[in-house]
Amino acid sequence: MTLPDGRPLAWQRPLAEDEGLAFIHIPKTAGTSLQGSLASAFPSEEVCEAQLWPELLAAPPGSLERYRLFAGHFFHLGPLVGRPLRHLTMLRSAVPRAVSQFQHISRDPGHHFHERANEAGSLDRFLDDPELRDHLDNHQTRHILRASIPSDGSRHPWFDTFRLQESELLEMAKDAVADRFDVVGIVERMPASITAIRRTFGLDLPDPDTENTAAARLPLDEPLTRRLEEITQVDAQLHAWASQRLSRQVGEDQ
Repeated sequence: MTLPDGRPLAWQRPLAEDEGLAFIHIPKTAGTSLQGSLASAFPSEEVCEAQLWPELLAAPPGSLERYRLFAGHFFHLGPLVGRPLRHLTMLRSAVPRAVSQFQHISRDPGHHFHERANEAGSLDRFLDDPELRDHLDNHQTRHILRASIPSDGSRHPWFDTFRLQESELLEMAKDAVADRFDVVGIVERMPASITAIRRTFGLDLPDPDTENTAAARLPLDEPLTRRLEEITQVDAQLHAWASQRLSRQVGEDQ
């Protein structure tokens, strides 16, 4: 089965015993709730506790081979885990996710741009700083590309996605999804996303607890909304395309 633009849908095949599942958690996409749900579908000894890239890199050689679930803010896991991987991620509506990311950076003292974000003092001034703005600029699309390095090594995980035209960025991300991700769920369509995960991987997955995932709303005036829409338009297009893909996977109309 394919999408209207010809790209293939992921197959529905239970996770094999020698395969692992990598949940690429893009920040502020309800991933914490889904991680708990996924972890309950695996024996505890098969769940990798590392959720951040430095934690994985610090693991002793060969120590990751016993795990079958990797869930965190990862990019291309490649040969680190010692087993074939299948991939899953979630996307969220572009502007709300960008706002939530700004709020997270502003309130988390552990974030390396926390002080700089607080010095900016507002989302408008945050967007005026090119280095800060990069954290919101089509972040979901760029994260997917960094998690989807071709097996032939033709693209490095840290290649500069900001050199790409927006049309290139979108088409590369669609190809990456089709090639790498069995499921791309949609935060705003969580029931359909959970159905796709259950069917595709053959997992006995409980519904995630999403009661506490909503961030406080930040009032946005029209000019600020337009600025956010401008720097997240590729994310918005990818979100719409992935939602169509999800509908085809679960056999429902949007």
